[in-house]
Amino acid sequence: MNAPFAAQRTKGSIDLRFSAEADTTQVMKAFQSGAGRVRFPRSGDTEQLQAMLINTAGGLTGGDEFLQSVRLEDGAEAVVTSQAFEKFYRSSGPRTSIETRLSIASKATLLWLPQPGIFFNSANLGRYTEVSCTADSSFIALESMIFGRTRMGEIVRSGMLKDQMRLIRDGKLVFADTFFARGDLDRTFQSVGTLRGSKAYATVIAQCSENEQILERLALVNAQSNQSMSGSCVNGIVVIKMLAESGLSLSRLVGACLSEVFAVKLPRIWQI
Repeated sequence: MNAPFAAQRTKGSIDLRFSAEADTTQVMKAFQSGAGRVRFPRSGDTEQLQAMLINTAGGLTGGDEFLQSVRLEDGAEAVVTSQAFEKFYRSSGPRTSIETRLSIASKATLLWLPQPGIFFNSANLGRYTEVSCTADSSFIALESMIFGRTRMGEIVRSGMLKDQMRLIRDGKLVFADTFFARGDLDRTFQSVGTLRGSKAYATVIAQCSENEQILERLALVNAQSNQSMSGSCVNGIVVIKMLAESGLSLSRLVGACLSEVFAVKLPRIWQI
């Protein structure tokens, strides 16, 4: 009797560590394994150090696992993004797992700006992002998701998604956010309590020295350009939520949030 066919699974791991040396951030560790790769695009002398994460498998499906870890030592500054939209494909049952752990030490600054993920019909995904920081560190952390490719006429009718963000400051949990849906996703996403018929969403959490000014700029951007972003301040953390009708609309919305609300220069790899 033939043995059951075992599908090949993708596993990837990236572990980065940055330190500050003479007012310049240096890469102290750049571990990569499996499908995980990292590159450091050249930038101008006035720009922060940038790291670009790559999944050489071209996407993830049921049973695939990806682990990303980034640590900034005291005073270090870095921007971490991704090469392309991550794709989460149909699963025959097993869950796709992508786990991100970000650690930001005293007076360090991290911009975690990966490009959106694309969730395909019948995908089964667990995504977990944890930020560990100190009270005097700064960061912006973005996570976003697109449900199907609108221009291809794709509709996500079923699947399972558990998308979590956690923030731990000085060893204490100060923010937790979970988006969980399964089963008939097309129907679920029509609900006012979920996506209100939208096809994409994004969450930005940030800790910086000008929370009130950020919320004021957010209100101004919404008023001037009719954008659909909502923001609040929770335990000293700015939280911004965005809904969009397509992946392109989401990219433009996120671009406006980062450039106009946070005054952040977008990574060059982004195409908006």
